[in-house]
Amino acid sequence: MLRDHVAVFGTAEDGRIFASERGNLVASSSYYRVWRQARDLAFVPRQVSIDGQEQEMNDRIMCGLGEEE
Repeated sequence: MLRDHVAVFGTAEDGRIFASERGNLVASSSYYRVWRQARDLAFVPRQVSIDGQEQEMNDRIMCGLGEEE
C-alpha cells in the first residue's frame, strides 16, 4: 500500500512520504481529522465512543505503540 502511495503521489522534496498539497509539513490537525474518520469507519461504536486518556491509550495499542495489559 505504501509503495502504491509513493508511486501515485511521490514524496516531498525532503523525502517525506506525506506532505500537504503545497508540499509542506502536514498539520497535526489534519492527521487527527483523518485518524478520527478512519476510526469511525474501522471500529465498532463501543470502541469509537471511548473518551479522553483511555481513548489515547487504546489508539496507541491499536497502532502497536503500547502493550495491552
